[in-house]
Amino acid sequence: MRTILTELDEIGTEDDGIDLVAVCSGYTFCPECGHVDDGHENRRNFPCQTCGKKCDTRQHLFAGDERAILEMIFECYRSKKSQAVCVLLFCSLMELHLRMLLIGRCRRLKMEWPFIDSTLKQMRGFDQRLNLFESLTEAKWNQSAAPKEIARVFSSYKSLAEKRHKLAHGLIGVAFAVTTQEIRLAVESAADSFSMFAYLHHKYCAVDSPPPPKDFPRPNSTGANRARTPKRRHRHAN
Repeated sequence: MRTILTELDEIGTEDDGIDLVAVCSGYTFCPECGHVDDGHENRRNFPCQTCGKKCDTRQHLFAGDERAILEMIFECYRSKKSQAVCVLLFCSLMELHLRMLLIGRCRRLKMEWPFIDSTLKQMRGFDQRLNLFESLTEAKWNQSAAPKEIARVFSSYKSLAEKRHKLAHGLIGVAFAVTTQEIRLAVESAADSFSMFAYLHHKYCAVDSPPPPKDFPRPNSTGANRARTPKRRHRHAN
């Protein structure tokens, strides 16, 4: 069975691996209903496979930093002197994936951006944001979709996060403490993370996604996100 590691091990030195990045991250979504399609083409006036509506242009689900980080992971893996950095980049990729998933879910629930932004600022840790995702969906991450894929990718993050923290804070000797097995796990999990988060976007950020939990706090629609206007002070006549 061929894996992304097999492809990277066999790739020529003149190849930059961009094609492999496109294969892993080439998901588009319908701007009308939010459903994700695994087709890599971005054709105009092409009917959505789920809602059937023809949209002017399908949008790329992973069009920005996610693709750039995956490209860096592949480049570092092919460089024998930079392979340990794959662990750091994989954890950063997972944190970005989770942030974008939360934003997509909140927007589908029609939450306003100031509320989303303030909530994410209050919950900066990966575990905190994972708990936020569970509270927004009433689903555990290891039960929300294909259990094996999702459980394995999240478990990879959990097992590699400690090494990532040591690398990020420049502890002595940590670059040599990262094993070949951990490097390969980071690369493989990074590639698999795109299909996993595409599934989660499809399930929880589309028009027919589950409703929000009844007890989830929502800002009121009459201006909960607006800045408070200071009360005017009245002068009293002497």
